[in-house]
Amino acid sequence: MSATERYRQHHTELHALFARIEGLLHNTAGNGWAGELTRLLAEFTGRLSTHLSVEDTSLYPTLTASGNPALAAMAQRYQTEMGDLYSTYMDFWRRWRTPAQVQREMAAFLPEARQLFSRLKGRIHREDTELYALADKVLA
Repeated sequence: MSATERYRQHHTELHALFARIEGLLHNTAGNGWAGELTRLLAEFTGRLSTHLSVEDTSLYPTLTASGNPALAAMAQRYQTEMGDLYSTYMDFWRRWRTPAQVQREMAAFLPEARQLFSRLKGRIHREDTELYALADKVLA
């Protein structure tokens, strides 16, 4: 088992939710889409919050204390970056939690949601391919 296997599994679960959310962001027709979307956003928020909490209390301290300066610096940079992105996401979540709000202001919601989820996906991809890849080599 690699040092990052657990966290990569979390990312796989988040990517599955991304796909479902993005499907609804690109197909807003039909009754109930906003309700399903906000339900998925709530699920995503919970999973993301749990994942980040586990990373912050377990993974990042391990990487910082690894004795490898490159890994420690990268871990610190990634943790700070994700903290900022998570704060942006939580602001988004607080504003768009109800189906009525999403439907009423769909013209504002959709581009903001698409842009934010694109950033989150990119960030998770970089974590998998850069940080986790280095962590697996150093901690093997």
